[in-house]
Amino acid sequence: MRQFTKTYTKNLTKEAFRKLTKANETNAAKASIVEHCAEGLKEALLIEKKKRRRGKKLNLTGEPSGKAQFFGTAEVLAAIARENGKATKAEQDKLDKQKAKEDAKITKAIENALKKQEKELEKLRKVEEKEVTDQVRKEIRKSEVLERAVARKAATIARNAAKKAKRSRIVILKVGSSILSNLGAQEGGWWKRMTLKL
Repeated sequence: MRQFTKTYTKNLTKEAFRKLTKANETNAAKASIVEHCAEGLKEALLIEKKKRRRGKKLNLTGEPSGKAQFFGTAEVLAAIARENGKATKAEQDKLDKQKAKEDAKITKAIENALKKQEKELEKLRKVEEKEVTDQVRKEIRKSEVLERAVARKAATIARNAAKKAKRSRIVILKVGSSILSNLGAQEGGWWKRMTLKL
């Protein structure tokens, strides 16, 4: 095919085109044959598997026996009834399993709904708790602000009261010994008046 593409690209003729169509038909036929063979082999495998399956004992009486068995109409009717009972029991078991699955789905759905509801309630509780804690914090902040304001007010009042209260001031002057001797000589002089004014 590669050689053909090389030659066809070099030489575009009717002969090359005819070869191409013939090769295409040949390849299509081969592919069809291979596909048909594969289908046949798959069918053969399925048939072989069916042949190799073990047979099932009839055991129509329901009792083990290693001998030849002969059946009358009564035994055949009893065997049919027994097989029908087995079939109905199998059907009932199947229905019970299906019902159990449905019940399990319903209980799971109920549990999921309850869990979802619990989660929603938990979220609501957390939101309420957060609101309460936020409100308490706000109240605490307000009380702290008020306490600080009261403390500031008390401090300003105390400062103002301290400013208004007159303190006695003592002024110490450094003077020479001659002035002190004069002061000592004058009792009740200007020194006492000066102390009282301050």
